Amino acid sequence: MSECAHQSPCSCSAAAAGAHGPAPSEALPAILDRTHLRRYTMGEQALENEVLGLFVDQVLASLAELRSAGSATQWQRAAHTLKGSSAAVGAARLAACLQEAEKIPSADDATQRQSALVRIEAEARLILDFLGKSHT
Repeated sequence: MSECAHQSPCSCSAAAAGAHGPAPSEALPAILDRTHLRRYTMGEQALENEVLGLFVDQVLASLAELRSAGSATQWQRAAHTLKGSSAAVGAARLAACLQEAEKIPSADDATQRQSALVRIEAEARLILDFLGKSHT
């Protein structure tokens, strides 16, 4: 599940189809699952902060790469890299958006890539805001 450009809860694939709202039985996952992250940092706050700092850097760099991707390979590489980083820190909603973005078959499909980028950027903004980081 992720936030679409309209800020209403929806899955990335549903947002791409224009549908809004999760099924009534679905719960929206947390922006960042700190419990997931703590499993890898063993609860060490300094290490968690360091990992999240590196993640913020990766988010900003990967967003720039996605915006400037001139080929399907560049797009997929940037999406894949950020998907892995997102999953590792517990940002499952962002990882789900990026998994959908990886499937865009061609750089020629600018409309599909732009739609995916809007969803990715919206979710990234939520995470950066949650972490109190600038996303400029």
